[in-house]
Amino acid sequence: MVQKEKSFSITQAEWEIMKVIWANDFVTSRQVLEILSEKMAWSMSTVKTLLARLVEKNFLSTEKQGKQFIYQALVEEELAVNYILLDDLNKICHKKKGQALYQLIEKEEFSQNDIDQLIHLLEEKKVNAPKTVDCNCVVGQCHCHK
Repeated sequence: MVQKEKSFSITQAEWEIMKVIWANDFVTSRQVLEILSEKMAWSMSTVKTLLARLVEKNFLSTEKQGKQFIYQALVEEELAVNYILLDDLNKICHKKKGQALYQLIEKEEFSQNDIDQLIHLLEEKKVNAPKTVDCNCVVGQCHCHK
């Protein structure tokens, strides 16, 4: 898979398509429609439009086999998810990132293994963590400067 830097600006509908492709490696538009039929009330033309947009954005490749097109991801799921999470987190004042993560962890469901891994990582990070984190906002962007 191609691992080049790109804009990860895709819509929620496009994410739904990507999740299908990541789960199945290679798919046709008909397979995407069948898989998402219970979740989304999309027509075939909607699916094809979304697939075409993802090809244009270099998230997917397409290859014609007979009368159908086969779609494959050009971006790995983990890379895309990590980019989105870090990009969104970097929009928040550095002093508020801990609270944002706290709220995320508080509201989401995690397996016992996930929790164990989080605890281990936090214990490791705590060893070298500063007492406080500096604000990264300019004056007037947050309450830190008041």
